[in-house]
Amino acid sequence: MNPVIWMLVASTVATAALLIDRRRKSRPLSLDDWAEHQGRPVIREVELALLSEVEPLALLPEVFGVERFLPARSETEAALFLCLCGRGHRPQSMLLAVLSAPDWLPHLRILPKSVRDVPAHLGYAQKESTALPPSYRVEAFADLDPVLVGATASALPFAGSPLRIELRPGRILVAIEQSDGDGASLLLEHSQALLSALLSLRP
Repeated sequence: MNPVIWMLVASTVATAALLIDRRRKSRPLSLDDWAEHQGRPVIREVELALLSEVEPLALLPEVFGVERFLPARSETEAALFLCLCGRGHRPQSMLLAVLSAPDWLPHLRILPKSVRDVPAHLGYAQKESTALPPSYRVEAFADLDPVLVGATASALPFAGSPLRIELRPGRILVAIEQSDGDGASLLLEHSQALLSALLSLRP
């Protein structure tokens, strides 16, 4: 085929993909209504590079897009990302909360036992802990502080959608497999409870 025709076809495909992506991002979501009622700004045109400061993400499948970004309004508030995850035929929307945290936090993640879609190459190893509900597992690079694990476990919901939690020095990341306002409220509630529980461990 003529190279010029190839260029025209490639340009047409790229333009169509861009228009589809913009249409997807501009469609109204229930999360938008929730943010308006909460008085939180919403950014719809979001570059994936916005997540670069918290990569690699240890608690989500591969993220290939960010549908919404709700910036934190203060240092103690969580920033929210509505992420598109997975590369299969049915991508998954998940809410991710990111909070500032103390630098003394270790690297660990707490996941529902049924979860198998997180990165396996980061070096996490499963650890034994009696502090967690039986439906969760904890993974870390080193031996765990049982008091810290217990404080983290205290923020897990007793019922409903399970949470995914990642601790790292200076950051707390919490995710939930929901994409609406109810999910955002639940995520923020447990994120703030987790931050408070961890801050109470040290003066």
